[in-house]
Amino acid sequence: MPGGGRVRRPGAQGRRGAPMNVVFTRKLRLRPTILTLFVLLTVPVFFTIVAVTYLSNDSLARSHANDLVTRFRADAISNIQDMFDPIKSLVRSAAAIGNEQPDFYASNGLSNTCSASWSIATRSSACMSERPTARSGRRGGSTPM
Repeated sequence: MPGGGRVRRPGAQGRRGAPMNVVFTRKLRLRPTILTLFVLLTVPVFFTIVAVTYLSNDSLARSHANDLVTRFRADAISNIQDMFDPIKSLVRSAAAIGNEQPDFYASNGLSNTCSASWSIATRSSACMSERPTARSGRRGGSTPM
């Protein structure tokens, strides 16, 4: 044998025959090493990307939700005020009529039933005056027929 019977291992000696580092004396398998390095390098990066994305989306979603709540609150208040405006107008008109003609509501000439020919405001006020109360049998002090 050429070389004096020494077995040469490529992982144990360098090019000139000097011993290499102790870490490389053992023959490492390539697949598990690459797989381990891949997992150790990619899993923390993956979790970091997920965490940063979650935090940025969370803050954006919260600010957008707060903006929507503020806008919808203002819209709801505006819609409620718009719904009450016609009622306030009718009440003001009824109060003005009551101030000018005090006997207008006292002598409306209604019987015990609501007339279909009257306007909605007059009909609703007349029906309300004929509903029974807890103390007296009828509202407005009239007696039922």
